[in-house]
Amino acid sequence: MIMPTGIRERNGRFQMILSRGGRQITGTFDTLEEAKEARVTALRQFSKSTNTRRTITIKEAVERAYNVRWEGTKSERTAMINANLLVRYFGANTQLTAIDTIVVNKFVDSLKEQGLSNSTVNRKLSCLSVILQTAEDHGYATGKPVLTKRKEYKGRERFLTQEEEHNVIKVFEHWSTPCYKDAFITLLDTGMRTGELFKLQKQDADFKQGKHGILIIWRTKNDHPRSIPMTKRVSELIQARLIGLNATDNIFDYKQHWLRNGWDRMKTTLGLQNDKQFVPHILRHTCASRLIQRGVPLMMVQKWMGHESIQSTMRYSHLAPSTLFNLVADE
Repeated sequence: MIMPTGIRERNGRFQMILSRGGRQITGTFDTLEEAKEARVTALRQFSKSTNTRRTITIKEAVERAYNVRWEGTKSERTAMINANLLVRYFGANTQLTAIDTIVVNKFVDSLKEQGLSNSTVNRKLSCLSVILQTAEDHGYATGKPVLTKRKEYKGRERFLTQEEEHNVIKVFEHWSTPCYKDAFITLLDTGMRTGELFKLQKQDADFKQGKHGILIIWRTKNDHPRSIPMTKRVSELIQARLIGLNATDNIFDYKQHWLRNGWDRMKTTLGLQNDKQFVPHILRHTCASRLIQRGVPLMMVQKWMGHESIQSTMRYSHLAPSTLFNLVADE
């Protein structure tokens, strides 16, 4: 016999289960009719309590989402920037139940009028979704609206050419300190994230493994440690930088703004100040693209780059078309 929704048979009796807004009502009855009637009664109780339950404001919901979802995470700062934007737009004392689909669509329209891209709009909607879902999970009536993500155009990936690499190194070689050149080469040859570079310690360099040694990345974006082989030039510059350091000293004892300031100076010197895609992250893209072009399998590139999903690696797959060439018939 097919049981009605929310009812199941156990040991000759009938169990009713109803979950709503983080609450659950259960009961076991002798007959199916009793279980069905109890579930109907429970649904009425939930409906009544939802209609009379206190909702919270967008400001209160943001505070709850921060405490539950964002505090202490790598996305804390970005999440709160987006969340505070939502509070300013909707108004701190606005009840969540007032944020319906029509209101959200007007919010999206205002973002588009500001010239923001679909990807940026989607980040704001994702933040709003977390806020609403967290409130709902904790038993508050939210009247959750439909959040329709915008289609994102991937566009053309910007990579560093061999000539550009040579020109950048030449600029850095004329500066009084080799630190910028060292950071540039390390990021380019390893593909690590800039944040990972500034967390590297002397004890994370192992010259006994691999051809030229490895760098062990313990603190990553997705909390999955990985090891990256060093090229000969990276191995040599890292060994030079380790002289006089203690095991827990940072190999590159700088912050993000240090790299960005030097990068912008270098861009201006090369006349690339208007190239918006010529940013430090281009070195990570370039490393991945060169691995693919050398025939390294996608799964290996994924491990090298520390991509949590293979989909992140797949965007470089078009750079290795040689596997398709053999499919073409000779005639």
